[in-house]
Amino acid sequence: MFIKKTARYTFVLLTAIQLALAIVWVVSNITVVPDLAVCREYIDAANRRVCDEYMNYFYMYFVRFILLHTSTMSTFAPILYLFQLVFATACVVSFAKSLTNDLLMSFTIGFFIISNPFFLSTIMQVSPVSIYISVFLWVISIGVDESLLREKQIYGNALGRIAKWGSFILIVIGLMFVNNKLATPQSMGRCERTLKCYELQRFVWPHFSEITYTFYLEQTGYDSSVAHANYLSSEYMWDTFVPSLYEHYGDAGKEVVERYVDEFGFTIRKKDNIIEWSKDILSYFFAPYTIMANEDGKGFSKTGKLYSEFTKHGPLSSLYWKFSDMFTAFFTAYSVIGLVSLLFIKKVKRYVGMKLFFNRFSLNALMFTFVFSLYISFFTLRGFDYRNAVWMCIIWPILFLFPFLSDDYR
Repeated sequence: MFIKKTARYTFVLLTAIQLALAIVWVVSNITVVPDLAVCREYIDAANRRVCDEYMNYFYMYFVRFILLHTSTMSTFAPILYLFQLVFATACVVSFAKSLTNDLLMSFTIGFFIISNPFFLSTIMQVSPVSIYISVFLWVISIGVDESLLREKQIYGNALGRIAKWGSFILIVIGLMFVNNKLATPQSMGRCERTLKCYELQRFVWPHFSEITYTFYLEQTGYDSSVAHANYLSSEYMWDTFVPSLYEHYGDAGKEVVERYVDEFGFTIRKKDNIIEWSKDILSYFFAPYTIMANEDGKGFSKTGKLYSEFTKHGPLSSLYWKFSDMFTAFFTAYSVIGLVSLLFIKKVKRYVGMKLFFNRFSLNALMFTFVFSLYISFFTLRGFDYRNAVWMCIIWPILFLFPFLSDDYR
């Protein structure tokens, strides 16, 4: 019982500090549009009423609607952010209530998520990322309660929950299909979104400086040293290199990309590619630790630029970032140690029931974390970006806390 109370009240106290710092940061940044590529792209797309398949067509028109009814960016930003904040809060509250019937802890979990700087920073930018993760949290909460997350039995209303989740999945698939149909490929200057281009980015582009066969580059009029000098920049590949192949070769440009993948891709450097890809997957899986490592100059990431933009306004921004990062990373380590100790240390098993950690919630949370890590490491720009890992940043501390929300714990 002592451990339970200590864990709960420690989490409450740290969340209260994080929330106070978050309020200061929000007040300092409420009128600021971050100088980030995604923000510029959506504003540009909204003004031109056109976007490519990498963007959300519906969100673009929502941004356009607000732009048309505001006169300056300093009025546009708070209106957009307020909507995204209200929407995210509603979804987070639904998620938190599904985890526990304890009112104090439900509120604390909600405040922890919404005040997490890595989540909050996505809310306060021109990007649909916060909406995606908010909807995901809401979907988890549909038909879910604390007993369902803990017990192994299938309840009588299982079909109802499956129907709700199935309906939502069909809606998402339908919206994705419509979004792709309404999008205008290459309207933002990027190459088309194809699996081969992702393979090129994942397995070929990181080693482009090692490729001596430059026939395709020479045919496009490129100085091969230019592409080699930019081989670590995925943006350069998507925005400049592949479009230049399309421009020179036309439809045959796709065959050129395929040839690069076939001749220099996964099968040629299988062992090295597996190792490198596994490292990227793990970097997302343990995102809280990765952010701290990036701050020390380790890893290939966008954390430095995002940190600089995050701390540009507000007197306590740097403290807020570092406090929350350590808060999240500490409980991530605690969660991992707890889970591992239950597996290998018999004395721990005697005092803490296995089902408290290895229940439906923890196992599914870890499964989601791995699946997201696998997807993000392949289908996003190379280089760790915590905006793609918001789920990982908020779930680890909750994974630690969840065992102490039940009266079963002694």
